[in-house]
Amino acid sequence: MELRNVILGLKKTICVFAAIAAVPFASAGLTDVVFTVNAESAEGNAVYNLTMDDIGWSRSEDQWDWSSDEVIDVKDQDGNVIFTISDVSLFFRADPQVNLAFSVQAGPADTAFTITSALLSFPTIQNAQGQASSAFTVTDTNNNGALLTGGNDDANAYNAWYNGGNLFVGQIPAVVVPVGMSSRSDSANYPLNGYAAVGADVSDMQSQVKFTLSAKDLASGTTQYEIVPEPSALVLLALGALSLIRRK
Repeated sequence: MELRNVILGLKKTICVFAAIAAVPFASAGLTDVVFTVNAESAEGNAVYNLTMDDIGWSRSEDQWDWSSDEVIDVKDQDGNVIFTISDVSLFFRADPQVNLAFSVQAGPADTAFTITSALLSFPTIQNAQGQASSAFTVTDTNNNGALLTGGNDDANAYNAWYNGGNLFVGQIPAVVVPVGMSSRSDSANYPLNGYAAVGADVSDMQSQVKFTLSAKDLASGTTQYEIVPEPSALVLLALGALSLIRRK
């Protein structure tokens, strides 16, 4: 009989956690523009936007997922190709998490790229923790070397933001491909294991990739950014759930 009560208690606890976990899924939201690439060079300026209405999401209760391998020449208002974009992948999870992947090729001049995700908002996570990782590969297409230089305010190529533009972490200041090499990659993960304290209560998150790429060369990037409650907050939730079970 005692074992049966324990099992029933565990089932109730699982149900409580399921209910708690489901709350952000229903409440999370994305801004209408989910992905933007702004590129500037001596040749001109061009913008590539994706909105909520532009793409067919692979949608489940708690996430938005979309990818395309289409190769697109993005032109300025005079019809000049400023850059080419391909292999775009977007993943937003209400849990919450923001992942981006892309490939861009500079036009005939060095090109400054600003690539921004949607702002993902969700019920406030108190004493939040987070982890972020990024990886970039730069390819020399014209045998004269290639260079990617970070362009965010902290001089990194990738920034993970929270609460409307506060910096959680910046990664990858540069990727250099010497003459004679075809490509080079660099990656970073913060923290190296587990999660790091954000130092604040968090209610939204966003990723931005900003760099200058040498003329005609190719850069591919992937980023992942996740926010979670600190372990003590989960313990408090568990204690509250057990308290509810005891009262019943």
